[in-house]
Amino acid sequence: MTGPTAAVVAAAAWVGALVGSWVGFGSLSLTWVAVGLAVVLVVVLVASGSTRGQSTPGHAAHEGAARRVRWTMVAAVITALVAGIGGASRAVSVVDGTLADRVTGDPTGTAPDMAVELDVVMAGDPQPGAFGGWWALAQLRTLSVPGDQPVGSRERVVLRSGAPTPPLGTPTRVSGLASPIDGDAAAWFARQGAAVEVRVVDLQATGAPPGWLAATTWLRERLRTVASDALDEARASLLTGLVTGDVRGQPTALADAVDAAGLSHLVAVSGSNVAMVVGGVLGACLLIGLGRRVGWGASLVTVWWFVVLVRAEPSVLRAALMASLVLVAALLGRLRDTGHLLSVAVLLAVLLDPLLAGRIGFVLSVAATVGVLVVTPRVRRILPGPEGLRTVLAATIGAQVAVAPVLLLFGGHVGVSALLANVVAVPAAAVGSVIGVGAALVATFAPGVAVLFGWLAGLPLAVVVWAAETFAGPVGQQVDRAAPWVLGIGLLGWLVVVAVRTGMVGRRTAGGASGAVATVAIVAVVVLGSPAGTLGEGVVLVALDVGQGDAVLVGDGAAGWMLVDGGPDPAALRQALRRHDVDALRLVVLSHPHDDHQRGLDGLFDDIDVGALVVGPLTPSTSEDPDGVVAQAEAAGVAVQLVHEGAGWRFGTTDVQVLSPPAGGIALDANESSVVLGLRVDGGASALLTGDTEAIAQMRLLAAPEVIDVDVLKVPHHGGDTNAEGFLSATTPEVAVISAGEDNPFGHPHPDVLADLVGVDVRRTDVAGDVVVPLHGGP
Repeated sequence: MTGPTAAVVAAAAWVGALVGSWVGFGSLSLTWVAVGLAVVLVVVLVASGSTRGQSTPGHAAHEGAARRVRWTMVAAVITALVAGIGGASRAVSVVDGTLADRVTGDPTGTAPDMAVELDVVMAGDPQPGAFGGWWALAQLRTLSVPGDQPVGSRERVVLRSGAPTPPLGTPTRVSGLASPIDGDAAAWFARQGAAVEVRVVDLQATGAPPGWLAATTWLRERLRTVASDALDEARASLLTGLVTGDVRGQPTALADAVDAAGLSHLVAVSGSNVAMVVGGVLGACLLIGLGRRVGWGASLVTVWWFVVLVRAEPSVLRAALMASLVLVAALLGRLRDTGHLLSVAVLLAVLLDPLLAGRIGFVLSVAATVGVLVVTPRVRRILPGPEGLRTVLAATIGAQVAVAPVLLLFGGHVGVSALLANVVAVPAAAVGSVIGVGAALVATFAPGVAVLFGWLAGLPLAVVVWAAETFAGPVGQQVDRAAPWVLGIGLLGWLVVVAVRTGMVGRRTAGGASGAVATVAIVAVVVLGSPAGTLGEGVVLVALDVGQGDAVLVGDGAAGWMLVDGGPDPAALRQALRRHDVDALRLVVLSHPHDDHQRGLDGLFDDIDVGALVVGPLTPSTSEDPDGVVAQAEAAGVAVQLVHEGAGWRFGTTDVQVLSPPAGGIALDANESSVVLGLRVDGGASALLTGDTEAIAQMRLLAAPEVIDVDVLKVPHHGGDTNAEGFLSATTPEVAVISAGEDNPFGHPHPDVLADLVGVDVRRTDVAGDVVVPLHGGP
């Protein structure tokens, strides 16, 4: 295959695998796939026949090219079909496995968890859970359910345990309670091949892992010990994450910072780490005079040793396959065809594991590689300075430019601060990674000397930590705030130069120059139009897209920002705040102490300036929950104010009233005891923020219908069908805002709730992302 043909066929395989997996997971109707396939086949047939029967000299000259196009299209369709069938089969095997079929057989979703006994082989090392405990993937061998005979199965399951599970490759017998994986984690685990989780009651290793796996486990633990002896907790977790993928013990503050700064790809093993290892080994061989060919061979061996060490994660396998193809091409003298090799690697990867096609890590890695291949050479030519520095900077810029659209599509943070953070951190992480690999090697025979390597690796890793903390904080926010204007002024200056040159060179180049002018103008408009902050002189309500949870900003130009709830994920909240240029909060209000409202607040009081925390009567105090939101606020010196029905305050031009709960809460129920806020803007709109109130609290609110008659309603409980009869209609909103996660397992918003809101302008975070509603001039 030629380079373009390989690229087309690889792209077709990718699309086919992705669509097939969607069908298998039930996310896409087979009817629509059939319609789409029919359209594609018609296009192929029309294109194939359009050049036939032509006998003019001009057409004859292009017959060879037309034939290649026809065969490329045919190959692409066939490959897409093969990949699609593979993707559908793989997805069906996940959701319709023996165990999955049993635990998801109750259509009402009310059946109790199923007691099971399993014989498994551990398919991954234990990982710390987001809410405590441990989880690990396991490959099922036999399944026993009380009253039935044991049956064989090869599906994957997720084990959740209070203690670490045995290491990878260990045969294990497990008894526990099985249930379908739900929530935001379901889609992620499905791409790992698991649809069921088992809460472990008893677990017993029944054998030992193979010797070669046991050796790598020993080495991983040895490196972990070396890192902890040589470095502080933050840098130690970076070192083990870079070298072996082990991020246990990583501080929450560091994880949030690297995510907000756009450096999350550096704190765990990924395709970029494979590239670092190859670059480090090749560089070391060149430094000691062994030559390029020896370096390429050594890099090839090291790549697959690295794969074993980091547990053959799919993203690492894919990166290793790409690197191996490139290294083999180098040994065969075909380095110039790197783009062709990338296409072949992608084709092989999605055919071998179709579920890779839907994993964001795979998408980002391929996009970054394309950026390095396409953008880097052009950027390198225009950068000043030494060649080595220009190459590193150009590669970083190329990768960032290529992954930016993907990050935007998946709701990630893209900004100039992320680019600058990568420019600083990527070279440092590369150095730290190479030294870390050296530490791992030396740790096998001289742990004391390996500690010295660990200490040396800590020097560049300190730069990574500094970059994360700096560009995730006020400095990064100031850079992103100023960047649109700096870039816009530069682009407008370029526009003037192009316009002047157009007049000087005459009519002949006017078309091309006008195209350049139009391109620059559009880019300038986009850049200058990028939100440098939602808050202006008026009042605005912003329901933040933080997944399945609540986080609502209220901004008043005369007062600043107030945040009501923080959603379920600290990283998602930090990204959302950055999207709206929020670097300080006058108030944080916690409606009630459930994780989908409070978890995102973890670490917030240390990250940005918060004036005060407002809580309701059922929020645990510091003595009741030493790690809770109140305890974190008090530790950061933030004042905490307990409120209940009848309280109120002035927030700029906005009057805020607490409408519920009473001082003792309602029925000791956290949802019913949610802090309900009524907002009324001077000369503007009114809004009602309802938390997760349900029927009992809402019946109390119905006793004062004039208070809850508002312009904007934050629909209770993410649109769940838990409302008192007549409550939604009594609020008479013009705009109803629903904060829910995309494809959430709870069915939010409920169809009956949407039916009750017919005629209302319903705006949903699971559909539209962040929902912005101005309040100063009406919704």
